[in-house]
Amino acid sequence: MEMVLFMLFKKKGDSVYLDQSPISIYKTDTSFSASDGGFYHYSGTLISSDTTIEISLKETSCDYCGELMKKKADGTLEREYRTKKYLGKLTDKGIIINKYLFVRQPKVNLISEN
Repeated sequence: MEMVLFMLFKKKGDSVYLDQSPISIYKTDTSFSASDGGFYHYSGTLISSDTTIEISLKETSCDYCGELMKKKADGTLEREYRTKKYLGKLTDKGIIINKYLFVRQPKVNLISEN
């Protein structure tokens, strides 16, 4: 069985949103399961030029995920949010990030937008 992440990006002006969901693939069967956990939601900013794009994201929430914690000097724990940075290439077909092509899809509402 192979576990992969399904990623949805959404751009609004210079803001960007990312929702990730786990997908299980076994032979030709694909399973989308809420019980697997790992539903990450990010928001951040986007900087683009004529041919490149830079996306900086910070985790806003995660369903069924462990939380990263950092111990402060006084001994209390503080939540540490995951961050991501993507560099991509703009093409006439879409955006290429880490050798994957992201294409425009019909309007969708992402959890990370709220």
